[in-house]
Amino acid sequence: MKDQNNNGRAVKKNQSVIVSGESGAGKTEASKHVMRYLIDASKKLSASLTGGGARDATANDEIEKSIMQSNVILEAFGNAKTVRNDNSSRFGKYIKLRYDEGSELRGAFTEHFLLEKTRLVRADKGERNYHVFYQLLKGLGNVDENDDEELNDLRRKLKLGGEVSERASERSEHN
Repeated sequence: MKDQNNNGRAVKKNQSVIVSGESGAGKTEASKHVMRYLIDASKKLSASLTGGGARDATANDEIEKSIMQSNVILEAFGNAKTVRNDNSSRFGKYIKLRYDEGSELRGAFTEHFLLEKTRLVRADKGERNYHVFYQLLKGLGNVDENDDEELNDLRRKLKLGGEVSERASERSEHN
């Protein structure tokens, strides 16, 4: 990226952005905005360094799309309903955007940390386990939850409270 103290030239140093805050403060959305900004800034910088357009716009567009859409999958595995937030992130993540020498985005690496593991064995009253478990059960099709003993046994084994509602699955799918 460009550095004001370096006369607007590209600075080739590792940089970090930390997004933190209270539950429901918008950390996930803020992270998406930061990534979108960094992706757009790298396009402009790359274009200025190459004297025109990006060298491989199609590949870059696919990388950007994959990075931004990966959040949906990560959230299904790491988000759960809590008493304070229906789609609360119960994990932290470290995302490293990788650029080439021409400042073009070439990929990303995501590492999870601080997964709230206690949620795997129990969820407090009024809370639910991770969204992915409910989505898997919903994917079984039109199974009558009250009559199907195997489904109820699976719910008990996975420590799932609450219901397999479309609303909860849709929250995770669209965030």
